[in-house]
Amino acid sequence: MKRTRIPINLVALAAAAGAIMMAMTDAGSAQTTIRVGGATEPIIIAQGKGWFKEAGLNVEVTDVKNFMQYPSMLAAKSIDILDGYIPANLWNMIHAGADFRIISGSALAVAAHDGKPARNIRGYVVRKDLYDSKAITKIGDFAGKRLADFAPVPPKGQISPFPIGHKVFGDVFTKVDWVRMSESDILTALASKTIDGARMRSRWVKLAVEKGLAVELVRETDYVSRIQVRALVGRDEFLKQNKEAVVKFLKVYLRALAYAAEVQNGKHKDEYLSAVKSHSDLPGEIALDLIQEVEFTSEIATADLQATQEHFVMVGAQKAVIPLSKAIDLSYLNAAKK
Repeated sequence: MKRTRIPINLVALAAAAGAIMMAMTDAGSAQTTIRVGGATEPIIIAQGKGWFKEAGLNVEVTDVKNFMQYPSMLAAKSIDILDGYIPANLWNMIHAGADFRIISGSALAVAAHDGKPARNIRGYVVRKDLYDSKAITKIGDFAGKRLADFAPVPPKGQISPFPIGHKVFGDVFTKVDWVRMSESDILTALASKTIDGARMRSRWVKLAVEKGLAVELVRETDYVSRIQVRALVGRDEFLKQNKEAVVKFLKVYLRALAYAAEVQNGKHKDEYLSAVKSHSDLPGEIALDLIQEVEFTSEIATADLQATQEHFVMVGAQKAVIPLSKAIDLSYLNAAKK
């Protein structure tokens, strides 16, 4: 058989092309994709500023209205990290064997401390005419009254399904005639005097007070000084397989937490509103109100997580209390802080 001689320069060219292709493949694989559940302020900021891309990360965000869906999405591997509230179903999944790990805090509701203002995500209001007439001036006066809530409420006679609600009301909760309605409808109901009070998120409490419809009676942080509003949770398998990328992600996240705190102090207003616009159609005023509701921090309120679990178990929403030592792994966060 006749042999065909390939010129040396062609062999060198082919080898060089192969090396270039390998380098391109390696470069592409170096940019790890992390899928996050929850379009929170730090995530929006980091994406808007391009910080994830600078760190060699491709972060994809999934935002759903019902936060109870995120643990299932995490278990199904449709997201890699959850940035949100830790509901009872997440603890139940850990109890059933899910390898979830809390790797950082994200946001806390906090009482005023160290000269800093209180950060509250929810408050309890009473109709202004009832407060002015002294018919309702304290939580105990809500017994036998009709209150609205933006979240699902149990039938009359049952204790609060929410840990903070139980601390605020105690047994009075069972004597309240709760009704669920949207917060915009709550404002209408306060104006028409078809309800006596309500539990609302802070921005809606602010609107009700500004319109002269209600008086804020208490805040949740009057009863619990540190409430774990959001935390970062990942699958242990994913975290271990992508340790370097996870640490990079947390470095960027810490930077975004600090930036969010600066926005709260009046800095970067236009930049922040521009970033928010690319993610939602929230009016600027609402966006700035929202970012004021929580303290952005990587700290974890372990006492609140423990008490929350105990309440979930008491009301039957959770199977058993999970030891926090089994659910929290701060090694990635500690590495990111170095």
